[in-house]
Amino acid sequence: MVKRYLSVLAVSILLCAGPALAQSLQDLPFDKQLKLAKVGDVDAQYVVGLAYETGNRARKDEAEAAKWYRQAALQGNVESQFHLARLVSRGAKGLKKDPETAFKLYQDAAAKGHVEAMNALG
Repeated sequence: MVKRYLSVLAVSILLCAGPALAQSLQDLPFDKQLKLAKVGDVDAQYVVGLAYETGNRARKDEAEAAKWYRQAALQGNVESQFHLARLVSRGAKGLKKDPETAFKLYQDAAAKGHVEAMNALG
């Protein structure tokens, strides 16, 4: 009984800490975010992708953004799936236009409850 209680408590703490951890990641300098992304941190990969896509905190480079979104999407990051779908659906600079891949990414994100992906599917 105690093991079950401790397991539930641990999961609850992690769920509550998630938004705080994501915010603290946003506050890190870009070079630290990039280091985390390179070692496989899925949230850092998304944040780095966003920085390259928008040109905020990094030089604008949509192909580089797609690279980081792809890595995070492969780990199940729904925001990365959506952003990558947008880039490949229009053939962003440095990327081949690929409506089929975009459709699959939108479907995956929509299946996880991503409202904008649902809207993109019609």
